[in-house]
Order: sequence, then C-alpha cells, then structure tokens
Amino acid sequence: MPTMEMGDMGSPKLKFWRFCSGRVFNLSYWYPLDREARRSRCVWKSPETKNRELADVKAKFLERQTQANNYKRRWM
Repeated sequence: MPTMEMGDMGSPKLKFWRFCSGRVFNLSYWYPLDREARRSRCVWKSPETKNRELADVKAKFLERQTQANNYKRRWM
C-alpha cells in the first residue's frame, strides 16, 4: 500500500505558532463576514415589520371603505 511521507513538521513551538497564526487568520476572515451578516439581518427585518404595519392599515382602510359603501347604499 502506498504511503506519503510528510517529513518533520517542526518543533512543538513551531506547531503552536502555526496553530495560533491560523486561528488569527481565520478569525480575521470570519469576524467581518459575521458582522455583515448581522447587519443584513437587521436591514431585512425592518421591511418585514413595515409590511405587517401596512397590512394592518390596509385592513382598516378596506373595512372603512365597505362601511362607507354600505352607508351610501342605504341612503340612495
């Protein structure tokens, strides 16, 4: 069975610093992406709430409109 030789990966200190630098790189990449995702969630949340508010206003308007039409029918 073929095997692959990796060779010496370095001293424990070198492994530790590689690990730490990898973590720093990963966090420096992930943090701005997470911040942008949170910001976009806030931006998209507001139109949904505005839509619900306008749906309530529309329902009230339609109810008043039918009341006005009923009133006109009675007196005409």
